Amino acid sequence: MPPLGEVHRTALRCALGFDVGPVPDRLVVSNAALLWLRAYDERTVM
Repeated sequence: MPPLGEVHRTALRCALGFDVGPVPDRLVVSNAALLWLRAYDERTVM
């Protein structure tokens, strides 16, 4: 997984069921997903 900040990483892990914790805010989860996709896209060479 591309590097994300602690807040975004925790939000994604909880939302996807890989971690136990409080339900993250939808906005934080959507921002985390976009940041992850952007970081992944920058690392992918076509």
